[in-house]
Amino acid sequence: MTTSNTEDLNFSNTKISLDWKSNLNLFACTYPKNFKIIHLNINSIFCKVHFINQILNEQNYDLISIQESKLGPNIPDNFLTSSYYNIIRRDRESGAGGLLIFISKSYQVSDLKIYPNVEAISFSLNLNNLKHHFLTSYNPHYRFKATFLPIIREILESLRTMTSRVLFFGDLNQDLLTLNGDDLFSLMSDFNFFSHLASPTRITATSSTLIDVVFSNSSELISDSKTYGCPFSDHNFVVVALSSNKMHKGAVTFESRMLTNEKLEKINQQLALVPFNTLDSLDDIRDKFYFF
Repeated sequence: MTTSNTEDLNFSNTKISLDWKSNLNLFACTYPKNFKIIHLNINSIFCKVHFINQILNEQNYDLISIQESKLGPNIPDNFLTSSYYNIIRRDRESGAGGLLIFISKSYQVSDLKIYPNVEAISFSLNLNNLKHHFLTSYNPHYRFKATFLPIIREILESLRTMTSRVLFFGDLNQDLLTLNGDDLFSLMSDFNFFSHLASPTRITATSSTLIDVVFSNSSELISDSKTYGCPFSDHNFVVVALSSNKMHKGAVTFESRMLTNEKLEKINQQLALVPFNTLDSLDDIRDKFYFF
């Protein structure tokens, strides 16, 4: 684990603190044997893939849940391929919203369901020889709660017949720190679910809200949960350590291709077609950054 002094990336007068990595690593090292989760509303994964790859390559977390991935069906999985994690996606046709889940290849996913009428994914994992069910969902706006909550009720009704251990998390856009969260609290109470967060998960210049939630139907299911600021999203990281132990990682197989001189020459020819010289005509560093 790296706990060095803060590194800073200065980008067009924007100072991006890299302390977030230390925070995530510290939490992971505090619970080295526990099954651990990261949840983040990333507000588009494009141009942020390198940040997610840093998390994946550390392999400190067993499940990484990304909301508002904004991936459309035309984006292939190999855009996000990881040697250590399998991918589950629930995209919108428009490329807005979207759920993206990375699950360590140490685990066998079962009971997978991707819901067509709401942005939600549910699945089961066996932890310590006990089935645990996970539900993650994204509600795009508070005004949709009248249609969103009844669907979530139906899903929870079906899940509790499958297992006694259910974890529900996501950006539901219903602030648990205000009256706007009362209907969600009421629904969770009907299923004897506990909330595991009490501090804001989205902080702006004008508001401070707890809209990224973590609920479970057992107070003993979770050992700890925290939120940390994220420099590349307007939502905080939400990190969770379950009371269940994680599985030991198995051997990872890497596949590669042999690059012959002929293939290298073809790559060189393709690179020669890329208009890199166009960058010289752009004055704004942000235009250069987003050019490709």
